[in-house]
Amino acid sequence: LALAITAALSASLSAYSTSAQAASMQTTGRLVMQRVMSMIRVAMLHDAYDPNNAGVTLLNPADSNHPLHTVGLVMRMPDGSTIRIWWQVNKAYGNADLGDLMYQKIGEDTATLVEWVRCLRDAGNQPYVFTLASRTSNTGLMLSRATLDLVIEPEGVAGTAIERARGANGE
Repeated sequence: LALAITAALSASLSAYSTSAQAASMQTTGRLVMQRVMSMIRVAMLHDAYDPNNAGVTLLNPADSNHPLHTVGLVMRMPDGSTIRIWWQVNKAYGNADLGDLMYQKIGEDTATLVEWVRCLRDAGNQPYVFTLASRTSNTGLMLSRATLDLVIEPEGVAGTAIERARGANGE
């Protein structure tokens, strides 16, 4: 009887932990999305950003009929500051599609906004999280449309905990 109660209690605690982690990830994702979208709306000027490719820009897209896929965005804020937000692979995760969403106000330290973010891949197999379309104004580039595809993966430890809760054979 004690063994059965212990097993049931253990399963309940494991299910609670998994649910709590999922709720936390959803809340984090929602807060980051709100913050990033707020910055995009407030910014006066925008351009694509890729720390590994200085040639990525909205000025001369390779195909002007389609939005530009990119890993990052740079924005000029009303106070004159410049902010960069970008995705970068994190080799510690062991997957080229997993990385972190980074934030930097130029002249200040870089910060991680969200860890364990999965990128998407374009037709040329290049990673991206932003899809941008722009228009030019008298002052420079402004976005006519921006999409941030934010896919947050559960941490590796949580993933293995879920598998242990289900059983190695899918039981």
